[in-house]
Amino acid sequence: MTAKTKEEWIKYYCEKTGSDGLELNPDELVFFHPEHGFVTYLTYDDILEIDHMCGDGKYWVKFLKKVAKFEGVKKFRMHTTRNPKAWERRYGMKIKSYCMEANIEDVKD
Repeated sequence: MTAKTKEEWIKYYCEKTGSDGLELNPDELVFFHPEHGFVTYLTYDDILEIDHMCGDGKYWVKFLKKVAKFEGVKKFRMHTTRNPKAWERRYGMKIKSYCMEANIEDVKD
């Protein structure tokens, strides 16, 4: 992959996801690599939760498997706004739930 600055990777991520930027949890860690993109995660219980990943997915999954071993966690949890079936096929993950979101004024009574 072509090297990019942090700002360029975030801009690319926002264009792909339609977001305005990264919304991080206070405990969330961010790792950046100019040629591979970035990944954010946090750990709790026996889960390594990956909230944002952009760039070279193969590189980041290998990295995150090492992190999981170091942290002593047993499960990955990932979120995507794109095709979850692709993630299921590529990474051998299982779709466990659906997440829905709406503005409060748009929720029907």
